[in-house]
Order: sequence, then C-alpha cells, then structure tokens
Amino acid sequence: MIKMENKDQYQAGLLENRLAKKYKLLKKWARKERITCYRLYDRDIPEVPVAVDLYEFLPDSISDKIECALYMRQTLAEISANNISVINELKERTYVHLYLYERPYEKDEKEEENWLSLMAKTCSKVLQIPEDHVLTKHRKKQRGDNQYEKIESKKTVQGTVQECGQLFTVNLSDYIDTGLFMDHRPLRNIVRSTAGGKAVLNLFCYTGSFSVYAAEGKAHYVESVDMSNTYTTWARKNMELNGFDDRNKYV
Repeated sequence: MIKMENKDQYQAGLLENRLAKKYKLLKKWARKERITCYRLYDRDIPEVPVAVDLYEFLPDSISDKIECALYMRQTLAEISANNISVINELKERTYVHLYLYERPYEKDEKEEENWLSLMAKTCSKVLQIPEDHVLTKHRKKQRGDNQYEKIESKKTVQGTVQECGQLFTVNLSDYIDTGLFMDHRPLRNIVRSTAGGKAVLNLFCYTGSFSVYAAEGKAHYVESVDMSNTYTTWARKNMELNGFDDRNKYV
C-alpha cells in the first residue's frame, strides 16, 4: 500500500509537470491577447481536483486603458529583452487563486489541509512566486448565497487585471470568487461583438464584467442590476475604470 506522504508527493509531481507545461504555453497566448488573468489548471488530473487561476496585477499607478496599453507594450519589450528586474517585479505582483473542489468522499480535515498546502507550494515553485501569493479556498457545492458571502481573511488581496483590453478590479481574499469568472470569457466576447447599438439589461450583474463588454461593444445603453449593493458598487467602478462613466448611458 502506498504511504499517504508518498501519494501526496506523487500527486504534487503530477500537478507540477502539468502546470509547467501549461504555463509555458499559456503565458505567450495571454500576452498576445492582452490578458493578465487566466486559468492554468482545472481538474485536468482526477487525483488532483483543484483549479489554479493566475492573476498578474497591474501597477497601482495605472488608472485607465491607455495607460495600461502603454505599460503592457513597454513591459513586453523588457521581458523579450530578458530584463531580470522587470521580470522579478512582475512576479511580485503575481498571485494564484487555488480552489480545492469538494471531493465525493470524506477526508480527514488535517490531511486535507496538508495536501492543499503541498499543492500550494507546488504552484509557488512552478510559477516562481512567493508562497504567500498562493491563496487557497475550498469550493463546495453551492448552498444558498454562500458563493457571494464574505469570508474571513488575514489581509485583503486586491488589484487590477486586464482581460482582452478591458480592466477589472478583482479581490482574491474576501470572497469565494474573485469578481471575474474565467470560464465566462468566451461569452463576454460574444456579448461585446453583438451589443452594438443595442440597449442591454444585465440582471444579477455581479461585478459588471458583461456590462463592461457590452459598453465596449458600443451598446447605446447599459443597465446593471444586482440585489447586492456591494456588487453594484463594484460594477460601477469597473465601468468607470474602462471609461464608461456617463450616467445617462450606463446605469
């Protein structure tokens, strides 16, 4: 029988190899597509039921899309020139959101936490980021509104990311989700490409990412509605971050 420690190390090795291959491939794609947040791994290996989302925060000084475009162009040039100081500075603004999906069987709580800690260290090793830049959470089957409830955290980890040219504020620490669903990106692109000249009502808008894409697609009117004041405020800030602050057009 395989000892638990050996089994955990074996699974960590599987995750390490998978992450290394996907990171090498996806980081080139992401830079080309103007994306600084993307999913590296999502239960690719059944024995390792986690999701690994990478977030490269933009500098705090960036406040609009033009500043972001200039920064990205300069940064990519420095990375291509193998500027170590720029690469290291980027690593200091890189975080990982590591979800453990609910297993179909019970596992000792301490064993589970040790296992998740090992997977977090593996992410840190592969991506060459500080260990405390890997935030771990347990994703359980949704029960009521627990997906949107605030959770306890030692410190708030929040920043701005770019997705296909748009800017969004994300919060990696205070909620189960971060404010931007990675798997909705294809649908957001469809909304942007079809919203031109239309009035768009975004019900249960969450943080307004679809509203931003609709406005970017030249919708003539966008209204965002949510039952949570926290999220409507967040959505409004995301709209303003992208230059959509006309209250007659964007509500």
